[in-house]
Amino acid sequence: MQTNESVGANQIKIIVLMTPDEVSAIDDVRFTRRFPSRAKCIRDLIAKGIDAMKTERLEPAPQAD
Repeated sequence: MQTNESVGANQIKIIVLMTPDEVSAIDDVRFTRRFPSRAKCIRDLIAKGIDAMKTERLEPAPQAD
């Protein structure tokens, strides 16, 4: 796993490039569900996505454009 740098004892900083539409969708979720920060919202969305994938039939990841 490639990471940018260690932040704390239990945290690793990862930089991800996103489109403006992806950031807007994250911010919509953040404000609708009243997350205290964008980072907390992103961590929650990732955790929910991982949990959802565990219950689905595993399929290959889509190819990058």
